[in-house]
Amino acid sequence: MLWRPQYEPQVAYDIALPALSGTALDGEPWTWSEGVVLGGWSPKALAEIGVWRRLLTSVADFTTVYITADWTPVRKRELNAAVPKSEWGRTVASDAKPWLEPDREERSFALIGRHGRADIFVAGTPTEEIWEVFEKLART
Repeated sequence: MLWRPQYEPQVAYDIALPALSGTALDGEPWTWSEGVVLGGWSPKALAEIGVWRRLLTSVADFTTVYITADWTPVRKRELNAAVPKSEWGRTVASDAKPWLEPDREERSFALIGRHGRADIFVAGTPTEEIWEVFEKLART
């Protein structure tokens, strides 16, 4: 039997977001304006982001995986090694300071929104109930 830490994801509706921007791993600049974004506060969040990615595959095209961290050369190499080259164009590294402190650096987030506002923002992997709400918003 696998043991997993218990937690409830943090959910917020209709919140203002800071400017989300950075540089994709392929070197292209990126600025978010609307749509679904998966993200995390360190490269260690990629495991939880993978849960969101699998859920969203049949629902909506997520635009970007956005990772904000203190980017040392070692961390950048770790991220490059962990992300397939085919995903480098939509994986963004940002030096922006976190606007929400996660309970652990492996924590992911997902949001749907536009123009600096999130219709829904979920920190952590979703429960079944939260996924149903997120899925409904992603389909609209």
